[in-house]
Parts: sequence; C-alpha cells; structure tokens
Amino acid sequence: MQLILRDYIHAAGRMLTHGLLHPRWRDRRSVSWTYVQLYRLVKRLTDQAELKALQALIKPGMVIADIGADVSFYTIKMASNVGPSGRILAFEPDAFSFGLLQSRIKRAGVNNVEPFQLALGDKTGRAVLYCSKYNRA
Repeated sequence: MQLILRDYIHAAGRMLTHGLLHPRWRDRRSVSWTYVQLYRLVKRLTDQAELKALQALIKPGMVIADIGADVSFYTIKMASNVGPSGRILAFEPDAFSFGLLQSRIKRAGVNNVEPFQLALGDKTGRAVLYCSKYNRA
C-alpha cells in the first residue's frame, strides 16, 4: 500500500476515533462495537507488512507476550498462529481497552489467551496511567 494512502487512512481513523471515544459516548455498547470494527478495518488495511512478518515468525506452540494488547487485533491473530499448544499473554493496563480486549477474546472463542490488566516495566510498583480522552492508543 502506498505510504500516502496509509497516511490518509490513519488520519480518517483518528478523526473517527476522536468522536467515537468521546467520554460521553464510548461506554455505550454500540459505540464501542463500532470503534472496534473500524479499528480492525484500518489495521487490516494498513498493517499488512506487520501481519506477514508475524505470520512468518510465529510458530505453533510458542508462548508470546503481547505487551500493550489494546483491543486484541494482534492478540487474536497471534493466538491463531501459535495454535492450541501455544499461549498468548496479553497485557493491557487501560481499563476501557482491557474490557474490549476481554470481550473480543471471548467472542473469538480463543482458549489460549490469558489477559492481564496491568502494565509491564523495569520497576515493581504502582504508577499512574495517563490516557488521552479521545485516542486510547
């Protein structure tokens, strides 16, 4: 995909995300569902190289840490690639994104993903997670 087209798709996605993730609307089921569907569409259109790289690297039986799993776009793809003998450890600290991650894992029916609502870092302890009101990425 040409870089310019990818930039336009990302720009359109940012505008839609801004509206859909407004704090007034984002907790409505239909709004969060729409957000996830648009997010998946944009990722499928723009991340083909990344998906091919993952497919080439991931083998059945692997255990993979998905750090910053967001709403599970890559999590579910990787779960399929590692197969039933593999495992995905999905880490997402943001409460809103974690809720969507859990819903998508359940809806996809994957049994080899373990979601964790926490951040990973080089120190043990607590920290404040700052999130944009309009862009959960």
